[in-house]
Amino acid sequence: MYKTNINEEIAFVTLSNDVSISNLKVNKGSNIPILVDDLKEKVKTKVSDFTAFEISRGILYLFGAKKDFKDKNLYRNIIKAIEKDNGKVIGVFAKERNQNIHRAYIMFEGYLNLGFDLSTEIKLELSREAYEKLNDKYYKSKFFEFYEKVENDNFLNRYQLASMYYFDREYEKALKHFSFCLSSDIDEDNRSIIKSLVNECSIKSIFEEGKKLLFSNRYQEALEKFLSIRDSYENWYELIFFTGVSYRMQGEINRALSSFYEALSVRNDDPELYNEIAICLIINEDYIEASKYLANALLIDSKHPDLLCNMAVTDYYLGNIDSSKKYISKALSLREDEITIKWSNLINAKQE
Repeated sequence: MYKTNINEEIAFVTLSNDVSISNLKVNKGSNIPILVDDLKEKVKTKVSDFTAFEISRGILYLFGAKKDFKDKNLYRNIIKAIEKDNGKVIGVFAKERNQNIHRAYIMFEGYLNLGFDLSTEIKLELSREAYEKLNDKYYKSKFFEFYEKVENDNFLNRYQLASMYYFDREYEKALKHFSFCLSSDIDEDNRSIIKSLVNECSIKSIFEEGKKLLFSNRYQEALEKFLSIRDSYENWYELIFFTGVSYRMQGEINRALSSFYEALSVRNDDPELYNEIAICLIINEDYIEASKYLANALLIDSKHPDLLCNMAVTDYYLGNIDSSKKYISKALSLREDEITIKWSNLINAKQE
């Protein structure tokens, strides 16, 4: 459920009299959620009654923001009664989407959370629009969730879903759907294309698994994954880079440097790569060479705290204490982490 601040968006209006909506009686004292924007408009225009449209907006937004809010049955029955008299309230968030897609989507989820349903096409349309306009991971996940429920024995649907997962780097999920496509009755040209995509997804899913292992400090396992696909593509920068990182984390510095130098021949504009090379050179106590790579990296990103800290370290070991103090001061102003603080204390305690 997408997080939002209910207190800023919703106000509760207490009914001073019993109210009838279709055949539903809503008792005096019941609290009706109203959007703050709608309430302000009522105050401004000095109109006291709320329309079915405004009541619907408040209820849908409330349950889109908080699925299990109290008195759920009451609010569900109010929506049912409104729909009986006025038709489907889908028009509420359909109208809202032109002005505020974020709010429209919350209302849409409120409708679902109250136990109502909509066609898969509408779910896909709204979630896709929210994702594309707001570029938010939550909306993307909902879009994929709805798409997974589309009739999945259809080749075109499966191919589209596989393609979306592929471009989102969800290779294992893409592989599942591309594999289904291979079992379909298709011509040889399309079969050849999909076979190629299946192979590519298999390789890239191994790569992504290797990255997860690396970031989980399982360096040897990560390295094994990377090396198993090392010859799959020429000049695969990320694979070469992370192979080098795996070697470095295992203390195999010369092998790490070999990978990093190879990566540099593929791409020379990544400050992270220069930093990795510099770290290896610092470990090998080649401070002059390390400083050259760090200087090149700082031309690309002059406010990179790791680069600044490592430049301070190389200057410290080279005896350039004033310069070292300047770099560590700038690094510390950007990020106060344990390592930077440790080096700051060490460097600042040193006399020129």
